[in-house]
Amino acid sequence: AMAALESCGRLQSFRVYGVDGVPETKELILAGRMTATAAQSPRRIGRLAAQQAYRLLDGEPVDRLVQLPTHLWTQENLTPAKTKEWD
Repeated sequence: AMAALESCGRLQSFRVYGVDGVPETKELILAGRMTATAAQSPRRIGRLAAQQAYRLLDGEPVDRLVQLPTHLWTQENLTPAKTKEWD
């Protein structure tokens, strides 16, 4: 979407958001090319999935819905050091 907007000279007319929080997206936010991205920790997702799987295998009850915290990265709360991390 950004490439299409940029190619027709309209990128500055839109606010672009992401949903994965990858380091490259965070760099675009710091550069002012994107507005924000939502992020969840892949490590936390994997850890929680494994915990739920072990509980299920042990015959323990598990929640049908597991909600993970989501963080919204913007220029206001990003630093260059944070662009390298997967939160």
